[in-house]
Amino acid sequence: MSLGAAEITPVKIEFDDLGFVKGYVCPNCGGKLRIHLISQNTVFYQCELCGCISQKPLIPEAKVQLLSSLRELQCELTVEDIRRILDTTIKFDDNNKVICFLAFLTVYTNEDQINLGFIAESSTGKSYIPLEVAAYFPEEDVIELGYASPTAFFHDWGVLERDEEGRIQNVVINLERKILIFLDQPHPELLERLRPVLSHDKKVIEFRITDKSDKYGLRTKNIKIIGFPVAVFCSANPNLDEQENTRLLLLSPERTQDKLREALNLRLLRESDRAAFRKYLEEDESRRFLMKRINLIKNSGVREVIIPESLREEIKTRFLREHTFLKPRHIRDLSRLISLIKAHALLNYPNREREGETIKANLTDVEAAFKLYMGISAANDLGLSPWLFEIYRLIASNAPEGATITDFQSLYFQHYHQALGYKKAYSILKTLLSAGLLTEETSPEDRRKLLYKPLKYFSLDLGATSTPCDLTYQIKNNEANEAGGLNNSNEGDSKNIFSSRWGYLPPGAGKNIFDVFRELPTEPGVFFYQRIPPAEPCELCGAHPVEYIIKTDDGTVLRRCPSCFREMRNMFIKVRWVEVGVSGLE
Repeated sequence: MSLGAAEITPVKIEFDDLGFVKGYVCPNCGGKLRIHLISQNTVFYQCELCGCISQKPLIPEAKVQLLSSLRELQCELTVEDIRRILDTTIKFDDNNKVICFLAFLTVYTNEDQINLGFIAESSTGKSYIPLEVAAYFPEEDVIELGYASPTAFFHDWGVLERDEEGRIQNVVINLERKILIFLDQPHPELLERLRPVLSHDKKVIEFRITDKSDKYGLRTKNIKIIGFPVAVFCSANPNLDEQENTRLLLLSPERTQDKLREALNLRLLRESDRAAFRKYLEEDESRRFLMKRINLIKNSGVREVIIPESLREEIKTRFLREHTFLKPRHIRDLSRLISLIKAHALLNYPNREREGETIKANLTDVEAAFKLYMGISAANDLGLSPWLFEIYRLIASNAPEGATITDFQSLYFQHYHQALGYKKAYSILKTLLSAGLLTEETSPEDRRKLLYKPLKYFSLDLGATSTPCDLTYQIKNNEANEAGGLNNSNEGDSKNIFSSRWGYLPPGAGKNIFDVFRELPTEPGVFFYQRIPPAEPCELCGAHPVEYIIKTDDGTVLRRCPSCFREMRNMFIKVRWVEVGVSGLE
């Protein structure tokens, strides 16, 4: 069969969201085309509606468009790229939103799911962050619950499993590949029943519950839960049970004025014209790209991420450096860190070594996960949300000699411009007291009142960390030491310093490095640092030997023990930290 040149018109090709060919459309009326084969490489198309005939080579053009689309979709993504895309609806909260996104990605792995707990005051955005992140994921993978009692959860989501005679055997709940978001703290009994699921004890877990009916009274039901979901709990109650604390990665939204201003602008834009705002989100290319990337990951068939042996020692060394004194909860903390590494690798699976359903993580994934983990590790090590840890730092910085409940209420109002009721203030102080951050003493001025005093230092795995104080105080303290001729070298101390890692060291160890460190250039927004053999006691906490030298962007040189160094990095998260090698000091 031959076709005249006048009859030949170009055919339109439809592609789906992932760039694959979905179908062929008539260029005249948009109707469905019927394909007719002429030869091995050529076909012609006839419209079923208008009869128009189109002819073109099938494979080359479609393949070029497909490859171009996939090439763009498979590019390497960084944490900063994800932060920038999520910033369209989530202002600030950089660590929280990226960790939440990576945690949701783990739903597409076999056993590496991360459970999150957003704990903070009301109206700070506890549920907003997970809901906005979940909007990028397929609707069928997300379950959102405002509240659920233990029996309602099992009945509403369960599917009856019957035997051959039609009798109910089990109520099966399949949570595999599901993101389960509780917008408020569920019933405590439901949390207790979900503990084995949250800790990934078994892939299939059976429960027995009693169900009451008018006809049969109390009857026992077998509940079978399959798979591991990504569970998210949002609550304003800071007093979570310890068994839940250790099963969750605790996060808290920021409450800075900058964030609140941006959130205010976003809310004004959203609610002034909801239809226009929805259209803006739907047409945003970066959001559409991320949704396509998630669909690509979901349908990729990648279900396992392996961390090569060459990286395991690096992870172990770094983790032990930050947790010198191990606690049982660190086993679970390490699991969550590993899951973050795997989630970052899964995000970039097209650029990772693959074999079947398995890919291999690389050093980039390890670096990204540690950077995110370090921003929340201090609070999580104590079983506290970052919100409560921030309040402790507020007390420690402004009331080192202790504060009564009324003093704390006044301090809270001065800092956050928000009144805090007596009952809530008491609950917060008691939580910090139970975490070992405060002591409760009788006030010497009025023995009818209790004084809550921050400890000078507390155990934080690296030995101790000091009572946090602002950088101004640290600079003044450093300048005062230099003016007194000490130069932070501990020259007047005749005692050797003992370190469990390096043994006995002479007084003033590290003095030469300290002097040379001053000659490094200063750059705005950049802090230089180097790790050194343990020297004199830390100038801030005085409890552990100095192992880090830091030069700030204004030229001030500080000496810190590992715990105080980590605390400083957590406080200055927007500063770029640059490690200086030995060659840089020679």
